[in-house]
Amino acid sequence: MKQSKAFSLIELSIVILVIGILIAGVTQASNMIYEFSLAAAKNLTKTSGIESIKDMTLWLDATRANSDSSLINSNGKTDISNNDRIKTWSDANPRRSRAELSFTRTPFSTDITKYHPVYIKNGLNGLPSIKFDGEYNCLEGLTSFGEIFKTNELTMFFVLIMKGPFGVNQRFLTMNTTDTSRINVWFVPWDNSTFLWTDYRGKDETTYTNNSFNLPSQFPNFDKFPILLSIRLQTNGRLSAKFNGKSLTAIATRQISGQLELGKTLTIHMGWPYGIEDNPQFYLSEMIFYNSGLKNEEILYVEEYLSKKWGIALK
Repeated sequence: MKQSKAFSLIELSIVILVIGILIAGVTQASNMIYEFSLAAAKNLTKTSGIESIKDMTLWLDATRANSDSSLINSNGKTDISNNDRIKTWSDANPRRSRAELSFTRTPFSTDITKYHPVYIKNGLNGLPSIKFDGEYNCLEGLTSFGEIFKTNELTMFFVLIMKGPFGVNQRFLTMNTTDTSRINVWFVPWDNSTFLWTDYRGKDETTYTNNSFNLPSQFPNFDKFPILLSIRLQTNGRLSAKFNGKSLTAIATRQISGQLELGKTLTIHMGWPYGIEDNPQFYLSEMIFYNSGLKNEEILYVEEYLSKKWGIALK
């Protein structure tokens, strides 16, 4: 009967070395694939021409990390690594100075980093995202109302993944003025369904307009796939929206005020710093604003660019 032979120290060292080489090879290949995908996404952005569409007013793009100074971490550095907390995410719109819309959060406590969202290297379909934690993370930008709503209309595009908390309102964008008028954009779970909801409130908090759209049936599993959301709205409360390229049907519009009462200064919030109420966890990869109501063909052009870049199939 043959006896089993124990591995010698040299043999064990060789096995460990081979395993290490294999792991290093896999890691290097994975990094090469990531860098290739990132370079392809950046090149697509560079050649897309979407900035040539009239009235672009804000453009945030997570793939620009380390290629310009649009992302700054909590240490004030522009050399961004995975899981860095992001203090500033600046406008990349070439038609204006990025300093005009630099998103940053002034903390309410000495623990400043808890307000800063996190850069995730592989956040959405193999490309970067900025992660908001659903509790404190928030980025804010201060601008004039006229810059964002030049003609009382706004067209917005979002590429994101919503991560919860589930079963509660998911407010991911708020725009408010110094007189407390505000516009909220959120997802609202209601009667076993989920709706896209916009909420316009006047300065006295009693005059408001609500719009809601029924989302596709698979939306309760929204944490499983990325979202390309297109919204065209007016300050009188009128709204149209598309979800992954599909036009949504309005199911309810409640208009009490004819016009939203707005001041001169507008603050844009991504995320919300006031605890978990109505505050989702989400990954935001790209966001584009045009301060006009884009034509249908222009909306489709931007959607096709975002679809190709982020690997989101249009319906």
